[in-house]
Amino acid sequence: MSHSFRVLSSMVVALGLFACGGSQQSAETSKSMTPSQAAAPLPSTLTVEEAERIVREARGAFAHPDSQNPLRQPKSLDDVLAILRTDQIDLFAAGVAFAEKDASPRAKALQAQIEIAWGENQRIVAQLLDGLSGELREEILELRESEAAGKLSPADAERVQRLEALLADEAPLVPALSKLAPMHLGKGRVLAETLVNQAPADYEGYRVLADYARIRGDWEKFDQLVKEVQTRHPTSTGLLFLQGIEVAERTRDFKGASVYMRQALAKEPKFARAQVQLFLFADGLDAKQAEFTKLQASSPQHQVVVLVGPVLKEAFDTRAAREKRLRQTDWRIQRF
Repeated sequence: MSHSFRVLSSMVVALGLFACGGSQQSAETSKSMTPSQAAAPLPSTLTVEEAERIVREARGAFAHPDSQNPLRQPKSLDDVLAILRTDQIDLFAAGVAFAEKDASPRAKALQAQIEIAWGENQRIVAQLLDGLSGELREEILELRESEAAGKLSPADAERVQRLEALLADEAPLVPALSKLAPMHLGKGRVLAETLVNQAPADYEGYRVLADYARIRGDWEKFDQLVKEVQTRHPTSTGLLFLQGIEVAERTRDFKGASVYMRQALAKEPKFARAQVQLFLFADGLDAKQAEFTKLQASSPQHQVVVLVGPVLKEAFDTRAAREKRLRQTDWRIQRF
């Protein structure tokens, strides 16, 4: 098995465990999450070169099922817009490269927004992996305890070895993504600021800067920028997205925030970034699975679909098996 495939597989297992019950951590991560929780920055001591190498090794396995996608070689700004709507990070480099050749405000706005979305997506993956690595270790510990008691089945013994290998492979990806994310966010901010200076009458630069401000948690700046967007383009789909994020972050009213995201999707059904937020806002496994299914339909090669999908199908069975094991443990303790 190649290193890149094992890295990817470890991400699948780690992310999938958020859907499994049995621990305080998994119980919390199956609940509604704000964007800032899902994309909180993490430290990294890697160099940029090291981080890029690690991500490049994983990207081979990630991109393979979608290798014939024509958006990998965009031929117009409409293609770049389509890339942005898919929210598929392994298409972003091609979109940015094409937009860089075009000096128009539209091209610069697309480039800036892709960079912002790129950085946030990397943080989301890194944060989920980091937060759930403890779940992997907890599962291994429970199985090792069964082994010490002489009650480890052959299937569980194989699972221990697989999880330990996957956990070892997963570790480098978290600091790698964490290292690269701020670079993309910074590029997006600079591009948007330049766009505002060059085309102050247009709304796109203000919208991208508002997106950056809310990621930074600068709500005073966010309010100022949103007013600029409302003045110039009050029917912007991106404005609906920003308003939904604001409701989730400032009031934790996830149902209210979801209304904005659904309105955005009604206008642009391929707006995968909004669907990802609905997935994060969803409370409980049933709701998350429902939103995941919608994301899968609109953007089948999205990183959340590719990484989480294989595990979601088994999430309920895994949860039931683990809860049964915990109930058996509780019964033995009570009897003792």
